[in-house]
Amino acid sequence: MPADAGPPAASQDGPTPRDGVVVPLRPGRRAAARGLPVHMPKGPLGFPDHHDFLLADVADPVLAQFKLLRSVEDQGPVLIVTPIPETSRPIADEDLMEIAGTAGIPFDEAVFLLVVTVRPKPDGDGMAMSVNLRAPIVLDPARRLARQCVSPNARYRVQHPFFGWT
Repeated sequence: MPADAGPPAASQDGPTPRDGVVVPLRPGRRAAARGLPVHMPKGPLGFPDHHDFLLADVADPVLAQFKLLRSVEDQGPVLIVTPIPETSRPIADEDLMEIAGTAGIPFDEAVFLLVVTVRPKPDGDGMAMSVNLRAPIVLDPARRLARQCVSPNARYRVQHPFFGWT
C-alpha cells in the first residue's frame, strides 16, 4: 500500500484496518483491537510476502506494553511487539540511528518495535519471553511505513530475555 493510499477496501475474506481484529493470545483468552494500518514493503523477517499490517493495542490492560502487528492478508502472521521506551533503550542510540537511516526514516520521527517471542520455560514451569534486539522494526507513524532491519552490531541478541519495561 503506498503511503498516500487509503486503507484497503473491506472484503469478505478478512478484517481491514477499519475493522477490529480478534487475535487469540492463549487458549480461552482473546483480545479485540483496532489499530494503525502499516505497510512493510519488504515484509518482516520470515514473512517476505506479507506487506500490509495492522498495528493494534491489546485490549487487556495487563498487557498494555505489548502491541499486535497483524497481517491483514489471509492467514498472515501475527507478531507480538513492544515499543522501545525512550527512557530506557536496550539498543544504543547510535545503533538505532543507523537502523533508522537504513530504513530511510528520520531518527527523530521513528518508533522502534521489538518482536517478542513467548515460549515454554525449559523446566516446563510457565512461560518465558524474549525480544529480538538484533532486528528491530522501525516505524514511521506519519507515513505508516515500517521495515525490520538487522543491526550490524553483533552485541545484540536475537533472543534477549524480556521481563517487561521498568
